[in-house]
Amino acid sequence: MSPPKERVRIAAIGDLHYARPSRGSAQPLLARIADEADILLICGDLTDYGLPEEARLLAREISGAVKIPIVAVLGNHDYEAGAPGQVREILSDAGIVVLDGETCEIHGVGFAGIKGFGGGFGRGTLGPWGEQTVKAFVREAVDEALKLETALARLRAPHRVALLHYAPIAATVEGEPREIFPFLGCSRLEEPLTRFPVTAVFHGHAHHGRPEGRTRNGVPVFNVSLSLMRAIDPAAVLQKLSGEKRGPGGGGIHDHAGRRRRTSRAGHSAGPRRAGIAAGAPVTSGSEFDPLPIGKWKVTGIARRPAFHYNPDSFWDADPSHAKATIKPGSNNPVGSVWIDISKPHYGLHGSPEPSRIGKSESHGCVRLTNWDALRLAALVRPGTP
Repeated sequence: MSPPKERVRIAAIGDLHYARPSRGSAQPLLARIADEADILLICGDLTDYGLPEEARLLAREISGAVKIPIVAVLGNHDYEAGAPGQVREILSDAGIVVLDGETCEIHGVGFAGIKGFGGGFGRGTLGPWGEQTVKAFVREAVDEALKLETALARLRAPHRVALLHYAPIAATVEGEPREIFPFLGCSRLEEPLTRFPVTAVFHGHAHHGRPEGRTRNGVPVFNVSLSLMRAIDPAAVLQKLSGEKRGPGGGGIHDHAGRRRRTSRAGHSAGPRRAGIAAGAPVTSGSEFDPLPIGKWKVTGIARRPAFHYNPDSFWDADPSHAKATIKPGSNNPVGSVWIDISKPHYGLHGSPEPSRIGKSESHGCVRLTNWDALRLAALVRPGTP
């Protein structure tokens, strides 16, 4: 057990699908993650066909690129060759903690992990009725849920994180064909997450799903399938679990709970076409001390992966002992993955390193969105867009 830390940065990713032709491909991504996180979670499908050779090649790349603790669960692809035990042993020998109903604690954060299983969601969840084959299918999902419940019950850390391969809610598989929903996850996996104080849940498997959802009791669930992360923004993988305020190294913007949810709409103008609504998304916009500026503004520029230039003189609540600082692009940048500048000086629309707080906190006057919504908006507007 490693010593607790006041602030823990967790990177999570799934569906590496490492195969023989993948040699060398994982190292750049893993090295970047290791530079920006304290713990790496891998949510299944580490290999493509579940071959021990694939696991050995991946373990070699991981050992050379990642020096932070790694916690993983296996996925369905890791079972394909019928050798999940060998795959797990090879990964464990490389220093990866592979969970299958077990727990571990790192830096004061407790982790419970299972593969999970399919079965569908809500009223469409498959029931144990009819043929023995159907009952066995349902039993697999029930057994996985029981393993997760037992693991969560053993944890005593103040923060509990669950990692799975299959999805526990339908919200994060939306975007996939509805016909395959039953094979992407199961509502039975959600049950244990509502019985214990869980901080966050990570899963993979739904390559074209949605990046974030919530359990019925409000626990954030993140789909971190690699193909989905590449489609939005790698910075969205990093989720902070601590709630303390950041010092000058993390910017001078502090969120305060209780902000009501808002929706932002941006217009577009393309030649002779009339201006219209380009996009709508949940936002955090202004506060009592820094209200959202009301007026008609235009986009003046777009910066992707921006640096953030912190000036304590610009913030009413900044610590006077803080010095000016430049925060490099990355997971901890207060303006996230993109800055959309507008004609109102010092104001803009931008991403966020904490997507779960969008619509529930306050800003210093700018319009703050999730990274994926900010990137989507940036692709729809251009300088001159009203």
